[in-house]
Amino acid sequence: MSAPLLDYTKAIELIKKASSVGVVVHVRPDGDCFGSGVALCAALRSMGKKADLYSDDPVPSRLAFLTEGYLTQSEGFGSQELLIAVDCGDLGRVGSFGSVFTKHKNTLQLDHHLTNDRFAKVNYVCDYASNCEQIYELLVQMGLPLTKEIALPLYVGVISDTGNFMNGNTDEHSFSTAAALRAVTGDNSEVVRSLFRENARERFLLLGLALKNARFYFDGKLCIITVRAEDFQKSGASTDQTEGFVDYAVNVTGTEIGICMMESGKNTFRVSLRSRQGYDVSEVATYFGGGGHIQAAGCTVCGFYEDVVDRVVRQIGFLF
Repeated sequence: MSAPLLDYTKAIELIKKASSVGVVVHVRPDGDCFGSGVALCAALRSMGKKADLYSDDPVPSRLAFLTEGYLTQSEGFGSQELLIAVDCGDLGRVGSFGSVFTKHKNTLQLDHHLTNDRFAKVNYVCDYASNCEQIYELLVQMGLPLTKEIALPLYVGVISDTGNFMNGNTDEHSFSTAAALRAVTGDNSEVVRSLFRENARERFLLLGLALKNARFYFDGKLCIITVRAEDFQKSGASTDQTEGFVDYAVNVTGTEIGICMMESGKNTFRVSLRSRQGYDVSEVATYFGGGGHIQAAGCTVCGFYEDVVDRVVRQIGFLF
């Protein structure tokens, strides 16, 4: 395994001093943020500390098996001696917990988005494919034993953000971390299947509606699929079931950049961007007030639908 890029001394000092810790994940939670949060809470509890997990949005049904016994209600957040944000690229990603987080005297964030705005008192930002790789390194430096309760959520996070090792961000560090975790968890084939191959009927129907109205621009180099509010009503699906839709857009032959736009409110669209190598979609996300990675980023854009599409397409055009 490659040598850690970060020295977690300050983080370890904060954690050791705190008897109670509140861990918060980002809005629209995914496998990497919950994997990071659950594993961290499990490790902290193994040290005899009180640790609880907080999320501004509901847990996606496919990840509920991870968070049971860790996720708590919003009440009480901020009463802990230390607050930790995981996988949150900016303060807005913390959601409604942001105001409490910024006022607290002891805050730490562990993130892997290079566009991070360093909103905590102590910030650790790396360039790993998944945030769980950083949490793993932190726990190794702390000398904590790696139990299955800790290793399984970390493994889920690694395979989630690497797309089961198919995304361009996957590197030697991802594989070496996964190997170390797999040695503890044993066979994870059922977990992988549930995350990548099984679809609830509602999600299946919603995906069909999104793909039906796919649009192509720049001779097919850009593909945009959209999930409108009425599509949720037609399919019976929930907003968390759109995770991974953007991969269908970027995986079309000849497409270099894929976008999934989800209508999240009146004249409000959450925009997920993915790209093949050579195209930095984080530039586009940052332009609209978002952020992320070179090949995976996101933002929220407000306006009438066609106007939003035109504005996003215009910015994408500068990349070609």
